[in-house]
Amino acid sequence: MSGVLLAPRQWSDTHAIVRTLRFLRVYDLAAGMYHRAAGFILWLRHPRSLRPNRTGTLTVHDLTFQMYDPDLLYLPGAVAGKTYEPSVTWHLRSVLEPGMTFIDAGAEFGFYTCYAGCLPFDLVIHSFEPNAGFCRTLSRNVALNELGARVHRLALSDERGTITFSDRSMAGEGPAKKEIVSAVPFDEWAAEQGVVPDVIKVDVHGGEGKVLFGMKRALRESVRHVYVELHPTALLVDCTVRDVLDVLRDAGFTLFEIDRFRAALPPALTEVTQKRYEELADESQWSEEQVAERRMIYGSR
Repeated sequence: MSGVLLAPRQWSDTHAIVRTLRFLRVYDLAAGMYHRAAGFILWLRHPRSLRPNRTGTLTVHDLTFQMYDPDLLYLPGAVAGKTYEPSVTWHLRSVLEPGMTFIDAGAEFGFYTCYAGCLPFDLVIHSFEPNAGFCRTLSRNVALNELGARVHRLALSDERGTITFSDRSMAGEGPAKKEIVSAVPFDEWAAEQGVVPDVIKVDVHGGEGKVLFGMKRALRESVRHVYVELHPTALLVDCTVRDVLDVLRDAGFTLFEIDRFRAALPPALTEVTQKRYEELADESQWSEEQVAERRMIYGSR
């Protein structure tokens, strides 16, 4: 079958399904079901360009790289001419410099790893992804683009040991398959490996507090730029939104919010003044869109 043509009523039904699946995703319910069902719908909508191996070309601003995308998280948007998180990618490119060390914490399939690795200068890149399936895809994409990024199947946390990991969640809850994953504080790992980070991106679906608690020394001593996707407290593990912001402020960062980071371009940054800090920490003031799309915090010094 080369394609599926949907009548207007069917398209309406399809959009209703997608909206329902987005609702599930917002509250991190049935995450595995969301990825499989949404991927299937998008697969039907883009049959020629994405079948059969779900590998395609992404152009992010003027950088091009290959992406194996088994859950179709990135390729359908590329087919439609859209860039994933355009404000963050645009801004990240403006701060990365030759010779820097970039840490991709929560790398998933390697979108940011591949994007940074395809810049026209050398970077040291370390990518962390605890989920076994995601990590295999990450490694495949690093190899596909012939990058020198180092891939680590580790959960960054605030203490060494093991954690129960489910899909992308450190909480280990929900219907997704559970895995026992090795966990280590970034500061301990970096000291053992001799890694001194300059730029860190953290997107760990609620584990951002534990990741940041485990890298306090790096945040104080060497990191110049940090990006953190901020989740509502209900999805955070052992911390609050205020805790996440305080770790960054205590490390000496000036904080900004990248407004509408999934859609807006060029980036619109709003400084996190005390008033903005209190608004961020009080989730009753978050809009429905902010809850659904999360919020992106950028710190610099």
